[in-house]
Amino acid sequence: MNAISPKPPTDLVNILLADVALKIQLSRTDHDLAVERYHVINEWVERPGSPLRAKVRMFYPQGSMATRSSVSSKLDNDEFDLDILAELQGLPLDASPRWILDTLFDAINGEKGSRYHGKVRRQTRCVTVDYDAMHLDVTPALLLPGREQRVSHIFHSKVEDASHCDKRITANPWGFAEWFVASTPATRLATDAMARRGADVIPVPSLHPLHEKSLAVLALQLLKRWRNKKYDQRVGRWPPSVMLACMVAEEAEAAHLRGGPRTSLYDELFAQSSRLLLEFSIADAQGRLLRRVNPRCPAEDVLTDRWPGSLTAQAQFTRDLSDLVAKLVQLAEPVALEQKRMILADLFGERAARLALDAFNERMAIAAKSGRLTHIPGTAAIAVGLSSDPRAKATPRHTNFGGLRPHLPCVD
Repeated sequence: MNAISPKPPTDLVNILLADVALKIQLSRTDHDLAVERYHVINEWVERPGSPLRAKVRMFYPQGSMATRSSVSSKLDNDEFDLDILAELQGLPLDASPRWILDTLFDAINGEKGSRYHGKVRRQTRCVTVDYDAMHLDVTPALLLPGREQRVSHIFHSKVEDASHCDKRITANPWGFAEWFVASTPATRLATDAMARRGADVIPVPSLHPLHEKSLAVLALQLLKRWRNKKYDQRVGRWPPSVMLACMVAEEAEAAHLRGGPRTSLYDELFAQSSRLLLEFSIADAQGRLLRRVNPRCPAEDVLTDRWPGSLTAQAQFTRDLSDLVAKLVQLAEPVALEQKRMILADLFGERAARLALDAFNERMAIAAKSGRLTHIPGTAAIAVGLSSDPRAKATPRHTNFGGLRPHLPCVD
């Protein structure tokens, strides 16, 4: 199935979507805090007395931090996650997945009264450190010799299951991040200079302004925010970020081959959402689960190994995608600003929509006070600066523009 192509949106839609994207970015404070904790956890795992002393070969970010597509994980605050891979060395050749995860837990949890004691959770594939406004997930891995760069074993061991259910999983998150960055060319893994301490520590990608990110990455962030809202009150797993990242990068590559990247955030988000809907609809119709693999480890690293899991879960997400595409079509229609706010709130959360509209109104108020607004009498259209339309007239500085529909970009 193909989504109905919407009418070309006014620039207002792109402005509002960009403002939402801006509001869900990590702040400079949060980013710097993540970097600080990234270094601290590395030093802590290798501290004297740790069961993993001199056993960490490399620390590097993976997931959303590696692809610079992190968003706040909660709808009503700025909580976020940082995913780290700890590449271990010097462990017994026959070390079991359970022993490795338990040992990493012991190394981070430490003794009673120490830095992290009681703030650590042993998960199925990682160890989580809980902070007030973030979670830090550390995944242990063992490099597989003779394989492509950074192909490793990660470990699956559910505490409540018998040990014979434990397994090693071949994965290459490093390669995936490299492929994603290459497929979304405006995004680059810029890194901060950092002194080497103990194990090699690959820096967390530095924080870049919104305009330095590719539209595909911004669309991915909006999709992740939309997913977070949809699944906020649902029980069970939700569509994994790495699967969404893979499919977004695939579509970005395809768009480039078709004639170049898209030039507006709305067009990118609509195209990405429509592609997702198409692929999931086809899988539903064929009675199969959608499958995605890591392009840098396609034979073994399955990105959808734990979700969808069932046709029921998959069908639910397909319905969600259908609703998303329909609302994006509505967003492009010439409706009042308040109606657009309601659509944005439904898609991305009330807080993000409100903050985006506040930013927009603030810019418009500044433009109005400076006499830079023009309008076309008898219509609901206003613009910032001079308009090429001969009907355009200067807008009075006291005008309440809350119900108007701007059609040109606002400038600061």
